[in-house]
Amino acid sequence: MSDASLTEKPTIRLLHHMARSGGTLISRCLGSMQGVCLLSEIHPDGTTHPKAKRYRLSPLKQAVEWHSLLDPQDLEIFRKDPPSFQQIMWLIEERATARGLQLLVRDWSHMDWIGKPFYQPAYESRLADCFQDYTVHRHCTVRHPIDQYLSLFKLGIIAKSDLNIDEYLEGMLRFSELCNEIGFTRYEDLTHAPDTHLKHICGQLALDFDPGYSERWSSFTHITGDIDFSRGGAEAIRPLTRRAAPDDLIDQFRSRETYSQVKQLLGYETD
Repeated sequence: MSDASLTEKPTIRLLHHMARSGGTLISRCLGSMQGVCLLSEIHPDGTTHPKAKRYRLSPLKQAVEWHSLLDPQDLEIFRKDPPSFQQIMWLIEERATARGLQLLVRDWSHMDWIGKPFYQPAYESRLADCFQDYTVHRHCTVRHPIDQYLSLFKLGIIAKSDLNIDEYLEGMLRFSELCNEIGFTRYEDLTHAPDTHLKHICGQLALDFDPGYSERWSSFTHITGDIDFSRGGAEAIRPLTRRAAPDDLIDQFRSRETYSQVKQLLGYETD
């Protein structure tokens, strides 16, 4: 064994995006590429928080059911001696790498930048904090903040929460700062030129781009989120007509400096 192999760090790839920003579509494209092992909407507290358990966001469950990276003997050991989140992720990365797969972890970013109805936001990625001993490649994807807001409140759990526009925009501002720090891709741009932007994302994440995704992504089911495509686009990636926003809502956004800051950071010029 060489000295380099003794000191080489394992590699992890983290994709960050907020809820209802096109992340499921983008993750389906990446996850359907040959050689990619995708874990979807993962967070250190995703399986322990009482309100989060029902979302099937367990890395252990996904590694077993989607990728067969663990076997019955592993699960029997875990039942007797439950591992930590970090131990689970270390084992998954080790098994994926041994099989020649590139592990990509889709962060459940809502937990850390919006928080409600689960937490008060930390405004930093708790997932990324778990990988201090890894070589980490990260990238963000984003959507226009008003479009995202309208779509977000179509989720029952958000509509029933006390999340308000100022809390939403503060979270978006802090997330936008991360986007500028590590790099980002706009969902709207990707829908106009999927291959171009997916190649860029793959480059940022140290993934091998596979053009064959275009024939597989629509039938890819090892994913969480809006897999039913509530606004269409199940067979082809295409730009969506923007939802009409009430005038009073647009006025509320325009009256907040945080909205202007988010638009500037993410390069959006229109409301």
